[in-house]
Amino acid sequence: MNNPTLQTYVEAFETLNPQTLHTRLAPLLHEQIHFKDPFNDLLGKRASLQVFEHMFATLDQPRFKVRQAAMSDAHTALLHWQFHFNRQNQPASHCIEGMSCVRFNAQGQVIEHIDHWDAAEQVYAKVPLLGWGIKWVRRRLGAPQPL
Repeated sequence: MNNPTLQTYVEAFETLNPQTLHTRLAPLLHEQIHFKDPFNDLLGKRASLQVFEHMFATLDQPRFKVRQAAMSDAHTALLHWQFHFNRQNQPASHCIEGMSCVRFNAQGQVIEHIDHWDAAEQVYAKVPLLGWGIKWVRRRLGAPQPL
């Protein structure tokens, strides 16, 4: 990763906590950033920061580890990451793996951050009754397994 803008963004995510959210991440975001993940699709820096504030308020020890990051062109980066967290008052740790497509403007501000990860497998399938239904649908729609 030899792009300083991308490196700064990755470091902001890997050191993210309630304080660095506003001191390190917020300055990197454009006022009209488009942020999207499986649960949110919103415009604006304030709304985007609220997603992370909610994360810190509802999860214990949330942290990102960027496994790979690369620029696909002059203004677009691809990040492969893992998100580690504990649910409040539960000792078991969890990990969600995903990819993000991040677009920067000419000034190096993030104008778009789109997360791609499988909420059905990594979240919904772990809900007892819902998980059974998702597994059933996957078996019905998936290709047959070789014998």
